[in-house]
Amino acid sequence: MIQMFSASIARDRFAELRREALKGREILVEDSKQLNSPLISIISTELLDSLTDSFVFAPKWEEDEGGALTVSLDEIDIIGYGKTREKATEVLANAANEYAELYFSELSFYLSPMVSRIAHYPYLRRIARCSGDMAKVKKVLGV
Repeated sequence: MIQMFSASIARDRFAELRREALKGREILVEDSKQLNSPLISIISTELLDSLTDSFVFAPKWEEDEGGALTVSLDEIDIIGYGKTREKATEVLANAANEYAELYFSELSFYLSPMVSRIAHYPYLRRIARCSGDMAKVKKVLGV
């Protein structure tokens, strides 16, 4: 059973709740002072990583008449273009990393009902966890 705590109790018992989260338990926290306030979860980062690892990119490659290459990621609507595979990969990785940075800096915008790019979240989280290391980004992107 998932336990729920008020924010004040969670604050007072945070060390204990953190230990429980590290064991794989999800802890729900509510703001009992605000009616219908959304819940938040305390969950192990390792567990969250394992859940998002199943969101795998499927890069699509195309070559134009001039021999230049385009690689696209339908999962997050990003493309890379270059005269060589390496250049297209580099452009794609940089664009994906920049999008991840922007997405998480403007998260409320991207998760808003008007924009609704919530489906990008698990993919971009995987990129963000690379901390700008382009070799890791390329590996996550599958290129």
